[in-house]
Amino acid sequence: MDKDGNIQGAPIRLEDGWASDKSVRRPLDTVNNDPKLRADLLAKAKSAKEHMDTHNWGDSQNRSAEMQALIDKPENWP
Repeated sequence: MDKDGNIQGAPIRLEDGWASDKSVRRPLDTVNNDPKLRADLLAKAKSAKEHMDTHNWGDSQNRSAEMQALIDKPENWP
């Protein structure tokens, strides 16, 4: 997150090269400018974390702590 509470991201390497800055910027702008979408994503992240904590998906590693990190910053932003 940046100093204004906006979610940030960076291009990732894809099978055929790197994602463009534009392809990363568009979804970030959408999430940062749509409070309903942002709230929905936060609710879904919380639900996924709860499910990880209460069910055994058979994963070799529980990713609940990583989900919590994704929840904490947007949820606790002033």
